Amino acid sequence: GNSDCVRYLLECGANPYVKNSFKNGMTPREEASVFDDESATSVLSVYNEICDNPSNNYWVKASAGDLDHFFTNPLPININAANNSGRTLLHLVSKKGYFPFAQWLIQQHAELDIPDQTGCTP
Repeated sequence: GNSDCVRYLLECGANPYVKNSFKNGMTPREEASVFDDESATSVLSVYNEICDNPSNNYWVKASAGDLDHFFTNPLPININAANNSGRTLLHLVSKKGYFPFAQWLIQQHAELDIPDQTGCTP
């Protein structure tokens, strides 16, 4: 369902803070909150679980390039831990071009040669 897609996208590094530029300037989460049905409730539950839970939101913060979050909050996981797609934090920030963030992760001993499920390394 839609909530499975949202979970997959967030865990793969989709930025939930990007606003809709062609319609009303809302984020996907804000869009979902407009609807009052079972699908929207399920989608919002996934957003709450991943984006609002301090033990999960490091993926979201990394995909948004929020390096300051990592300066003030210790990583609750191994820096080389992978998401469901086999991507590490270094994969996410490198792909998005957040090079100061990537440099910081490397200084924190992020490994450069961990392949994701497609065989790509950061």
